[in-house]
Amino acid sequence: KGRSGESFFSQQIQVQPPEGLNATVAAPLTPGGGWAPSIPSLTASASKASFKDLTIRAKAGVQAGDIQKEAHMSFCLGVMNEDLKRYLEAVKFYKRFFFCARLLDDPVGAGLALNRLGVVYHKARRYEKSLQFHKKHKEFADKENVFAAYYNMGITLRFMKKTDEALKSFNEALDWSIQRMDYESECVTLGQMGLTNLTIRNLEAALINFKGCYDICQKMKNNRLQLDCLLCLGYLAYTLGNDLDTKMYFEHAYKCAKALKENEIAEQCICNIGIAMARQGFSMHQGMITNFFEDS
Repeated sequence: KGRSGESFFSQQIQVQPPEGLNATVAAPLTPGGGWAPSIPSLTASASKASFKDLTIRAKAGVQAGDIQKEAHMSFCLGVMNEDLKRYLEAVKFYKRFFFCARLLDDPVGAGLALNRLGVVYHKARRYEKSLQFHKKHKEFADKENVFAAYYNMGITLRFMKKTDEALKSFNEALDWSIQRMDYESECVTLGQMGLTNLTIRNLEAALINFKGCYDICQKMKNNRLQLDCLLCLGYLAYTLGNDLDTKMYFEHAYKCAKALKENEIAEQCICNIGIAMARQGFSMHQGMITNFFEDS
């Protein structure tokens, strides 16, 4: 984890509202009758409003019996509270958003709400609750959109130290991504599998996972993900006693860190290179001394 951000592998996937026309614009003759009526189309502009303003508008929607307006405001208030790390407050609004989406017979909005609830509970370290909502999201999502549920379930299960179940969930996510040739999803899933195998000291499997992840993120030219992979690969190589590979991985990590202006991580990489080279030098001298005494 760098000073300016979290590791890719500690973050769950948040489903984003669908892009394009909102329900009202898409169905001008029947406002609110489009394909995702519970989801606001102007989330960005709504988020600029104050809590007080949004709360007043939400209450107005309730008083007028306008479920769609209430849904839109509930979602926006959920997002705002989540951004401010008021996670339990965010939960209240996302639950209200889910309820409104169900009233509007909007499975897309309901799935979005369940995903956000799972993610927010995970951020609040309420892992049992997080898993509960990610499982519900999996039930709501169709086959084309179930990846986030499998992926997020795997992360939460790992935090709960249920590593076998976590690996099973990540394997489901990996199968989904390979079948659809979704390389980004395949890449991050391999990284998650590597981290999970690392936690149970299955080092050889973790090494294979992270190498696969690194190969893909190189092709994607994703420096942040490359850095996280290289740091894990460097640690694994050192633990497995391969000092030359350790030096190589941390040298690459140093370049990535400098490109991302992660100076603290870059300094740590230099220290780790020095430690690996010192151990290699010690091993060489130890071998020479052993050979000398054996020969004599």
